[in-house]
Amino acid sequence: MKLMNMFAFLLSASLSAHAAAEPSFREVYDLLRTQLKGVTEQQLDQAALAGLLERFKGRVILGTTAPTDTNAPVLPKATVYDSSYAYLRLNRVEAGAAETVIKAWENLATTNRLKGLVLDLRFARGTDFAAAGAVADLFFSDERSLLSWAGENARSHAKTNAIKGPVMILVNQGTMGAPEALAAALRENRTGLILGTNTAGQAAVLQEFKLANGQTIRIASALVQVGEGQPLETRGVRPDILVRISPEEEIAFFQDEFRLPNQPLAAVGNTSTNRTARARINEAELVRMRREGKDPDQEDSAATKIANPAKLVRDPVLARALDLLKGLAIVQPTKP
Repeated sequence: MKLMNMFAFLLSASLSAHAAAEPSFREVYDLLRTQLKGVTEQQLDQAALAGLLERFKGRVILGTTAPTDTNAPVLPKATVYDSSYAYLRLNRVEAGAAETVIKAWENLATTNRLKGLVLDLRFARGTDFAAAGAVADLFFSDERSLLSWAGENARSHAKTNAIKGPVMILVNQGTMGAPEALAAALRENRTGLILGTNTAGQAAVLQEFKLANGQTIRIASALVQVGEGQPLETRGVRPDILVRISPEEEIAFFQDEFRLPNQPLAAVGNTSTNRTARARINEAELVRMRREGKDPDQEDSAATKIANPAKLVRDPVLARALDLLKGLAIVQPTKP
């Protein structure tokens, strides 16, 4: 009886495994080719190709990327918001980027008491993972593993002039290659939060091949790992805080973060009142006012007024990052 039960168990397991096995591609393809009416063999080939590219998205890329403008500055924008929060926009991650970033940071820190940094990697590109490691190294005062790829690795070095303070990292679908690895390395080592949308998913060592039709295909010969060996997802680096925005609006705000909306905001409450519309109080200002015992509904201080509305940051991703930095600046000093 025990022998029969064992045989039944093995047979059941074998049938289950067989039922769960995926069908043969060739078998399904041939059946579709001969039985699916109104579909040509060329259409089947195109569908199979589309499926392969989607299945291995990020590791197999048909066509070359758009050429990078190497004449544009590596770091086109470095500024300070509200006298305390540095903003660095990195356009390309390439050799020498680390020196450019640290110089810009030190220049801003010379004339401002900085409480945090927004590192904008939206639309940033690059394939130099050593350069990505070098930029990440700027944020650590001790030695640790940052990135590894194709038998190479990047580590931080002990230093006394590391960039200090909280860091908000902005990314989107236009963040490709080495900038993706940079963002992931900073987050993996608990240096910053990532805001925006998923990156492109191209953080890999890609080899380019010429196809018979003249097109090119790039295939990942090695994936990039962060920290002690955590592989980057081929679907892109996912943000810690998702900020949804349409591609058209994102580009417009990226070009001008103070841009006024195309349509006026709808009036709130009785539109016949003569009172001046109240300025928006962000999360950081609300926390500060509560700690100081002020009533947000009655307070008429400079904190609740906007002298120049045109200078209000309206870029949703950047505004969220600045709000987080302001909140941290208020809360952190109260920690034991």
